[in-house]
This record gives sequence, C-alpha cells and structure tokens, in this order.
Amino acid sequence: MPDNSLDYKAWSNAVFSHLHRRELLIVLNLLTDEASRQNDTTSAERVAHMTETYHWMLRYFVQGATDPDRMKIYADIMAEAYTMTDILAESRASTESHDYVYTQKAILTSAAGGIDRLAILEESLEQTASAESLTALLDISMARHTAVEHEQLQKRLFNLVWLKADSFQPEELRHLVFNSRLRIDDRCLAISALTLYLLRRFDERLMVLLCDFCEIPDDELAQRALVALIPLLIHYDDRLGWFLNLELRIRALFDVPELRKAARRVLMQMIRTNETEELVREMKDEIIPQMTSLAKDFRQDDTQQFFSDDPNEMNPEWTEMLEKSGLGDKLQRFSELQMKGSDVYLTTFSTLKQFPFFSDVCNWFLPFSSRRSEISEVFTEDDTPTSDDFLSLLLDSGVMCSSDCYSFCLFFLQVDPSQREKMRKAFSIEKRQQQDLLAEDDVLGRSRRMDRLSNSYIQDIYRFYNLFHARSAFFNPLSTSLIFHKTRLIQLVGWSQEDCLEIAEYAFSKKLWSVASSLFRNMDRTINSGANLCQKIGYCCQRLKDYEGAVEFYQQAEIFDPNNRWTLKKQACCYRILRQWEKALNTYRKLNTLQSDNISILTQIGYCLIELQRWNEALDYMARVVYSLPDDVKICRAVAWTAFRSSDFPRAEKFAGRVLEMEGVLWQDFLTLGHILWAQNRLTKALEAYSSAVRLADGNYTIVEDALRFDAPVLSEVGIDISDLPIVLDSLHGIEM
Repeated sequence: MPDNSLDYKAWSNAVFSHLHRRELLIVLNLLTDEASRQNDTTSAERVAHMTETYHWMLRYFVQGATDPDRMKIYADIMAEAYTMTDILAESRASTESHDYVYTQKAILTSAAGGIDRLAILEESLEQTASAESLTALLDISMARHTAVEHEQLQKRLFNLVWLKADSFQPEELRHLVFNSRLRIDDRCLAISALTLYLLRRFDERLMVLLCDFCEIPDDELAQRALVALIPLLIHYDDRLGWFLNLELRIRALFDVPELRKAARRVLMQMIRTNETEELVREMKDEIIPQMTSLAKDFRQDDTQQFFSDDPNEMNPEWTEMLEKSGLGDKLQRFSELQMKGSDVYLTTFSTLKQFPFFSDVCNWFLPFSSRRSEISEVFTEDDTPTSDDFLSLLLDSGVMCSSDCYSFCLFFLQVDPSQREKMRKAFSIEKRQQQDLLAEDDVLGRSRRMDRLSNSYIQDIYRFYNLFHARSAFFNPLSTSLIFHKTRLIQLVGWSQEDCLEIAEYAFSKKLWSVASSLFRNMDRTINSGANLCQKIGYCCQRLKDYEGAVEFYQQAEIFDPNNRWTLKKQACCYRILRQWEKALNTYRKLNTLQSDNISILTQIGYCLIELQRWNEALDYMARVVYSLPDDVKICRAVAWTAFRSSDFPRAEKFAGRVLEMEGVLWQDFLTLGHILWAQNRLTKALEAYSSAVRLADGNYTIVEDALRFDAPVLSEVGIDISDLPIVLDSLHGIEM
C-alpha cells in the first residue's frame, strides 16, 4: 500500500490505481490519512462523511437489506473520492512542487495589485477594447498604449483561469465567454485556459461548462471548445461513468448530428498529428538536403545555358533533374498533404519559436491578430500589405496556424525594410493558390471553415506541447488520440457504424494498425462488406505481428469470398511465418488452381515442400521455376540442394556449379558443392570445395567445421558414411595449415 511520504504525483497515481480497481476502502483510508497530514479540516470532514456513508451501505448490504439506491450511492461516493483525490493532490502540489505550473501559480498568487475577480477583469477588457477602437481613429500612439494594456489584461485572464479556475463560479466564466461585447480573442483565450486547467485537474462543473461552450453560435469559440472536449473525454474515461450529470450532459450535447460529425472530424485531425513527426523527419533528412544539393546545379553564373530562345520557356533539363532526384514527387506529395490539413510547416517555424513572445503560455493559444503590439509594425501605414498581397492572404487564409503567423511576422520584422518588398514579390507566386483556397472555402461554406478552424487550433496545440520550453510540465492531450478506441468515447458521442467506419478507414490509411483493427472488429459484417472488413482486420493483425490472429480473420474473409487471391496469399504468408508448412502448402496449391503456372506461387510451393522434406516433389516444382528463372541465384541454390537431398547428384552438381558462376557467391555454396562431390565419392574434389569455403569465410576453419558436423545427419541420409567425417575434417585442417 502506498504511503503519504510519496510525492504528490506518485500519491495521486496510487490512489487513482486503487479507484480504477474499485478498492474503495483502501482509497478512503488513504484520503483520511492525507487530509490529516495536511491538517485540512474541510477535506477531512468530507472524507469522513463519505466513509461513514460507505460503511452504512456495506452494513445494509451484508444484512441483505433491499436498497434500490445502493448503486447511486456507490457512484456518488466514487465520484467524491475522485474529487477529493484531486483536491488533496493539488493542495500538496501547490506547497511541495517546483514544477513550472505550480511555480507560475505561486507567482500569480503573490503578485501584488493584480485583478483576481473575473467580473472586474471582464469589465476592464470591455473598456480597453472599446478605447482601443476609438483611439485607433484619433491617436496611433495612444492606440498602441491601450493595446498593450489590453494585452496585459488578456494575460492576467489566461493565467487566472489556467491556474486558479477553481476560485471562480462556473457562471462567472460562462458570462465572460458568452459576452459578445468582448473581443473574440479574449473569449478564445478563456476557453484555452480552461482547457489547460481541466487537463491538470478534473472538475465536473467546468466540464459541463465546456460542453455549453461547444454550442456557442460563434464557430471559432465552438471549435476551440470541441477540440478541448474530445481529448478530455478520452483522458478522464476512467471516472466519467461515476459523474452521472456530466455524462447526461455529454450525451445531450452529441444528440445534435452536426456536433457528432464535427467531433469525428476533430478526432481524425488529432490522429493526423501523429504523422507530423515523420513529416518533420522527412523534411529535415531528405527534402531539405536534396534541395540544397540540387541548388548547386542552378548556379547563377550558369543561368544563360538554362534558357532557350523563347525567354518564357523553362529549360526541360530542370524538369528532368527534378524527376531524376525524386524531389518533385516528394514536394507534390507534401503539397497534397498540406491541402488535406497535414502539418507540413512545423520544420519551417519550429526554429522561430525562440522569440520572447513565446515565453508566455498565453501567446501559444492566442488567435492571430494584426493588432498585437509585438507585430503591429508589420501593418503600419508605411509597410501595410495591400488587400491582394500574399502576406495578407497568407495570414488570413488559415493555411498557417496562428502560432506560425506570429512567428512569420516576428521574423519579418527582423528583415531589413529594403528586403521586405523583395520578400513580398517572392511570396506572390503563391498568391493564386491561397486565393483558390479562400474561394473554395466560400463555396463549401461553414463546414470547410470549421474544418480549417479546428485544424489550425490543433496545430497551435501541437506546437505548444512540442516546442514550449517548459512543455514537460504539461500533459499532452494529443497523445490520447491513439487510445480513444480503448475508451467509451464512441458510445458517449454516439457515433454510428458509418462514422466509426470512416474513422477506422482513416486510421488504416495512416498505418495505425491497432486503432484500425479495434474499430473494424466492432463493425457489422454483412455479405457485402464482410470480406473487406475481415481482410483489413487480418492485415492489421499481420502488421502487428499477430500472425495467428491474422490467419483467423483471413479464414473468415475466405468464407465471404472463397477464391480471393489476395486473401489466400496473405493467409499463406502467415502460415509460412508460423512455420505451418502443410497449411501453407495447401493454400499455395489452391492459389495455383486459380492462377496456374504463376512463378511466384510455384516457388512458394517448392519451398514449402523443401521444408516438409518432400524432396522429389520439391525438385519437380523447383525445376519448373528454374526453367523460367535460370539466372536467379536463390532458385539455383534451392534446386542444387533439393536435387542433392533427392540423390540426383548430377543435377545437383550442375546447379551448384551454376551458382558459383554468379555474383554474390557465399561460402555455404562451396559447402553444398563439397557435400555433392563427397556423395559421389569424389573426395579430393570435395576437399577442394570445402577448402574454398574456408577461404571465402575469411579463413574461419571453425565455422566450416561446425557446418559439416551440423549437416552430418543429412549426409548420412544420402548414403555418405559419416564415420569418415573426423578424417575429412583432419584432412581439411591439414590442407588449411
């Protein structure tokens, strides 16, 4: 049993572990001891009350009394136990922990003169927003001063909610977020701060409030709340079932078809973040080095040779160079991934997160606004992009997340003013593509806009949890995306079979075999879809190296579609890996009836027969294969060995000799030839072959000797008197000496 000397994380994890196993008496004792250790009389009274209630419930249960409310009482006690664990762990962490989060909490608490009431802070934000709008028309310097004041209030709001949300009534925060007189970025920050708080500490009231925020008419706020809610439901799956009011609220929220669809989209976008690391690796290790290398072929002093007589015609050699390098295909794939929402900009902007702007947690979650004091110079009258300028289009299109937009502008400010116009001209090549994207948004409407909003925000989140200097102090909600299928998320949201199938297909396309397999297994298998589903589950199992499971599902697929060649090939492959050679042989023979004289299938039949030591049959098949592939060294080796085991020594010698004339000769090839010659009583030649094997094995006599001893039973089976083996070895050793 854990003791109270553990640090707060270990203590709370131990209690949660007992709660997961529903060991409630142990939990109550741990909570009692911890409340006493902290000298927290309020918590001690709450724990004592639920302990007494539980003991009475147990007493009635033992006495056999009828108690229709027993399970409700039990659920209430479990919920209260989770809550008290959070309260006591947070209390201890606030006094003991030196983690970044609790250091910031201590700084916030000790700050003199700070605004700690949400109502006053909300009023101040309204006033500065209004003043900023007025002064912008009259006095630029005053407008900037007001903007800075507003930004300080925003930071205060974010820190208060992130670090001390339990200090406020949910209704206060509700009023602030629903207040349309506030700027949208103020309200967005409040939702993000609430998310950070809830990821650190569960609160049923605030979780219900987050559900309410998902129904706000403003899409940007609603999407931000939904992006927060999905990982929270996964993260707190263990306890949600005990908080009945919250579960009812969640189910009511997702009774709306549009929200169920939006939740599915958000989950798939979260899953997509798992490919970002691989995209970053590919960009850093492959694409950028290739671009650098290729650039050497486009030296400026050789420019003239690349142009033809037509000044507008590009040299076809450029295209040829791109095709040969493979870079063009990779860049095209990255472009397609970007269009689908993949995060292809992390490599570009990760190095631009060192600006002081990103030292504040608040700024990683800030929606992009040109009014921010840190970047306002980019948009001054002397340096204002025109409405059709690429810079404006880039920042407004949603192609880049807000965090990257700030990075871009901060970098832009470091560029010499004389170079900024050149940069804009260079960027203008992308202008049409961005305009097309925005036009497409207008056509597709609200659904596409919400898709871009949620995807952009998820990219902001990804950057914070991967690039923030104190990221180790935070739980990364995106990490839950690969375990959602092990939780009750699907049931809570109420996704249909069609929804789950779409998520499963998406996971399958991203090679997330465990996720896809789990979802596919819960699909209804009709006559039309059964074979396809079973094939995919089998393939997932195969990629997860669960070959027995793969065979099981391939067999089920075979019931729906008995003569599907793909299924049979995969099934036979799994049998081979499991070394179930008879089953593999039968499956390959069935394939051969469907696709007669296929060289690959004949080869596999031959190999199965070799493993089954049915040498004469194997030799018949391998002879047919080698007729079609006379120069395949592996096939020739197999024929030589099979003929040897069939005692067809002339044929064995013929193919062993052919192997030695090919590239990639191994020392084992000379060993095989030696065996064949010894079987024909040509011992002198056999010793020469064995000696060649030693030389090709870098003079390692021992390895050849061990191989000869290992093959002794085989030599005996083909009629060689192995009692002569010691003499042969000594003779070989004498030759090598």
